Amino acid sequence: MRSIRTCRAEREPTLRLGELRRSLGISQVELAARMGISQPHIAKLEQQEDMHLSTLRRYLEGAGGQLRLFVEKSGKLHEIALPETSHATKTNFNQHNREMSCPPAYLPPFA
Repeated sequence: MRSIRTCRAEREPTLRLGELRRSLGISQVELAARMGISQPHIAKLEQQEDMHLSTLRRYLEGAGGQLRLFVEKSGKLHEIALPETSHATKTNFNQHNREMSCPPAYLPPFA
């Protein structure tokens, strides 16, 4: 297994929400429809500096991803258990990440 330091060097640059959405080929209008909100609301979300985890989760699930939260302490990664939501969807995304050799926190989004 590769070291955390190696995986950090290989990861892709950090993306803001709007950049992530555009890189996935999803328009604000399409994401708004998936989330059941208006396009102006998506634009506002993408500019926010701070938001609830539940809001971020809905946004990422609407984009086809999944929110996973990790904390790094003393060189070790710990995944924080997030409560399930009624609209949370399970995909093979989890299985894909389990099969990767880098810790999940250092994988590019939606790899």
